[in-house]
Amino acid sequence: MTGVVSLHPGALVALDDGGTYLVVKFRSAEAVLLEHRETFRRKVVPLEEIRAVSPVADDTQDVEPENVTDERWEAAKEKFDAIKRVEELGGGAANVRAVAADIEVHPATLYRWIKDYEKSRRITDLYRQQRSDIGKTRMGPRQEAMMRRVIRDFHLSDERPTITASHIELERRCRLKKIDIPSLDTFKTRIAMCPS
Repeated sequence: MTGVVSLHPGALVALDDGGTYLVVKFRSAEAVLLEHRETFRRKVVPLEEIRAVSPVADDTQDVEPENVTDERWEAAKEKFDAIKRVEELGGGAANVRAVAADIEVHPATLYRWIKDYEKSRRITDLYRQQRSDIGKTRMGPRQEAMMRRVIRDFHLSDERPTITASHIELERRCRLKKIDIPSLDTFKTRIAMCPS
């Protein structure tokens, strides 16, 4: 390691490839799992290859260690993917609306993600902010979108299946898409929020 490096989950570090990485977790006493802050690619790296991040590269605070979780990374990656799609399409309001419609979020939400990301083009700027209802679970964009689809296309269909039957359909679709399955209670709450 070159320079003084504080190694803990959430810390930013650099490698000789020029990239800046976030420490995800320690794999052993000699190696650590890193994730590139822009591409989300992960790799295990020996401690001796890690060096300190230059002050220019690290223009915002590290993420608090307790906030580095796989769930938050996945949610941040989904936001990052949506932002990249808008960039690849050339930006503009029409492309923001199109991508937002595709992932079933409001365009204002996607604009907020873009604004958060453009602060420093860091993955950590896409993390969900801590909220006062921190004990409650929030779904990632893909889970929210899947619940909306199941409610709209299945639960509110002419057959009017039970909530349990609709949740079973949600489970089936989530497994097919490899999405974490929202709990039955969460699903019931979303249904209660929908107009019948």
